[in-house]
Amino acid sequence: MINIIKESGIKSSLFLEKEKILISSGEDGTYLRKFKKLDLIKKYEIIKCEINNGIENIGNNRIVILTGWKIFVISITKREIIKLFDFNLRCDVVHAVKGANILLIACENSIFTYRKDKLKFLETSITDSYYETKYKKII
Repeated sequence: MINIIKESGIKSSLFLEKEKILISSGEDGTYLRKFKKLDLIKKYEIIKCEINNGIENIGNNRIVILTGWKIFVISITKREIIKLFDFNLRCDVVHAVKGANILLIACENSIFTYRKDKLKFLETSITDSYYETKYKKII
């Protein structure tokens, strides 16, 4: 059986195996669907992922979605937005470190670290990338 999702501009998708939920996000918003028949569970019109691979599973039935300048945390069980990070920088990468309680968010030339369980900022953030440091020395 082949199913086609007719959303425009999908940038990212994620399959939650345990919950059997397919999540897709892009220009039309974010969709949660039952996996087999793709029945719609919930649509978030305001959450429009602008980044390829911009959805990450952070455990405890929660996911993170990058929308450029904002990061949404959604509870899969409650089907609601539980946290919003509003950065003044464009965020391009999100990564949940497996086996550790760390969530990495890369924005321009900085990497911010958070605890996955409580979504609290850790002061171990990295700034001044290799390229920025290299080009500062040349000038």
